[in-house]
Amino acid sequence: MTVLRKVFAAGRLRDALNMAEHPALSAAVINLRLGADGTEALCRRLDRLGIPFIFCTRHDTTDARSKWPRVPVVPKPEASGAVVRTVAGVLHLGRRQESNHAAPNHDR
Repeated sequence: MTVLRKVFAAGRLRDALNMAEHPALSAAVINLRLGADGTEALCRRLDRLGIPFIFCTRHDTTDARSKWPRVPVVPKPEASGAVVRTVAGVLHLGRRQESNHAAPNHDR
C-alpha cells in the first residue's frame, strides 16, 4: 500500500513548476488553469519526470486529452473520494509499469 506523506498545493504556475522537481512528489492533481495560466508546461514537466498526474477541472479537457490521452479526468465539483481513488489508481499503474520494465537479472 502506498502512503502519501506530503501534499503540496500551488495557486500559481511558477510555484507548481518548482514543486514538480520536489523529490517527495509522488503524483499530481492538476487543474487546467492556475490563475490566468494554463498548465501544459507543468504537464510536460511531470510527464518528462515520470510523475503520474490526473486532471481535476471544470474546464474543457479536449486539448489536454489529445496530448495526454491516458491521464484520468475527475470533473469538478469533485468528491474528494473520487480524487483519492483516481490518484491511487495512477500510482498503482505507475508501480506496475515500473515492475514490467525492470532490468533483467543476469546474475543467475
